[in-house]
Amino acid sequence: MERLLKVILELYAYDKTDSAEKKRINNLLFSHNHLAMVDFLSENSGLKLKPACKKLLSALTAFYAKARYSRYSYSSNRALELTILRDFGADIDSRNFDDAVKHLYGRAMAQASHALYKFITKLSHKLNIFVYELNSDSTAQLSLNSYYGDDLYDLLKRIQQSKKELIWYLMQEGRKLPAAEFAGDLPALPFESCDIPELLNDLITNRHSCTRLYEFVSDAYDELVEEDKAAWKSRIEAIDLLVGNTNVYFERFDDTYDSGTDADV
Repeated sequence: MERLLKVILELYAYDKTDSAEKKRINNLLFSHNHLAMVDFLSENSGLKLKPACKKLLSALTAFYAKARYSRYSYSSNRALELTILRDFGADIDSRNFDDAVKHLYGRAMAQASHALYKFITKLSHKLNIFVYELNSDSTAQLSLNSYYGDDLYDLLKRIQQSKKELIWYLMQEGRKLPAAEFAGDLPALPFESCDIPELLNDLITNRHSCTRLYEFVSDAYDELVEEDKAAWKSRIEAIDLLVGNTNVYFERFDDTYDSGTDADV
């Protein structure tokens, strides 16, 4: 949110010459005061945000002012972030506050990011500066493009659901894939079946940066290196080739053909 607001400030200031106004803008650029930036832009550039967006930006301003650095000091309150979130979701009437406040946050974040990006695009067109361009497969597309919906938390959950579907496909159809046939008898690492649900959850949600998965594979590789370093290197090369390599395509070839078809095909 802060970066988007500061991009707008820079675009707004691009062709301005008044020294007092440029000084005020510079002060805002060196601050973390989201609301002050929004107030200035609303007064001078025509930026308009919905109340929910301003409430979110107020929470972010409070986070910067009170909570961001409190964990590095001897603060008596070690749950300032939770206090700010509770204040942000004060109007929520739900038994499941945790899920409801995430959806509230996700909707406000989507509304704000879409509005700010739309305004950046407008100013860019006016100045003939292509600041608004995004990589088509970037995370920014998910956050800034309204095509993906108006609730970023809901979008996150849908992405996680998509990962689950891919994993389930591999569980059901994995042995039928050409890569699996090509791999032959390359054995799997000896994962404990009871650990698989938690490891998959870590993979789907990026929980703990998948440290448990990393530690298991790292230990297993250490054992393989000790047993046969050359075989371990061959395994690394094979796994890199077989799993997730977008430059390699495995295809089954059928050397039979219908004699009635064109022989040149």
